[in-house]
Amino acid sequence: MTTTHHVGDPCWMELASPDPAAAETFYGPLFGWEFADVDGLAGYRLIISAGRPVGGLLPASGREEGWLPYLKDRDLTRTLGRVLDDEDQLVVAPTQVGALGVKAVIAVQGVVGLWQPGTAPGACWDDGPGTPAWVGFRTFDVAETGRFYRRQLRWRIGTRYDPVVTMGGPPFYVATDRAGITEEVSCLRDDDPRWADIHIRVAEAGGFPDRVLELGGTVELEAWDTPAGRVQVITDPQGCELSLLSGAPTDPVMIWGPGQPVG
Repeated sequence: MTTTHHVGDPCWMELASPDPAAAETFYGPLFGWEFADVDGLAGYRLIISAGRPVGGLLPASGREEGWLPYLKDRDLTRTLGRVLDDEDQLVVAPTQVGALGVKAVIAVQGVVGLWQPGTAPGACWDDGPGTPAWVGFRTFDVAETGRFYRRQLRWRIGTRYDPVVTMGGPPFYVATDRAGITEEVSCLRDDDPRWADIHIRVAEAGGFPDRVLELGGTVELEAWDTPAGRVQVITDPQGCELSLLSGAPTDPVMIWGPGQPVG
């Protein structure tokens, strides 16, 4: 299956790992992933699910360890000139990933990657177990963050919910068909807005904890229902966080209460 990626869609993912070899040992058996070198880019490994590219694995250097999503972009040079106000906001300068594409990482309204396709239009998206299926983002100002991603990075936002504020969930939810933004309400978090995590499709999130533990990982949170589906958070043996996603989307009204769609 070939996935169509619109400009602004999450279309690629990368893991910057302190131990890429150990990451392969963990994620390979967990998701059935295979790994391959990329011509012309030493140290960069392609992540392959059922014969289809879904992302990249590289040593952690030059940016924070962990998983990072990339949004599709047609012209990196033009986009960077438009969205960057300070040179410190450019975390990773445009970098050629072999013939696959060109990537850059920015820190504006959170840290996110931009992907200009070459031979790889992007990852196979939400097409069975082992494929990326959702990206979550937390922010202290959902309106400002939503405006940035819609206007500057061409997000195709379809829905906004304004449920009653409770201790049981975030008070705002803005969504495309591949990503969502929620407002952070925890008094324990005081950092800048950031991508919360990438969600990998699994047949049943509840069936993975034993396997995660056997492979040396950690189950951080028990599974719970979200608008994207049922989610469970894990970390790999190097401490990098990732979410598992299973089941059908859950109507946010059932979780948070009434909301309002936007056109």
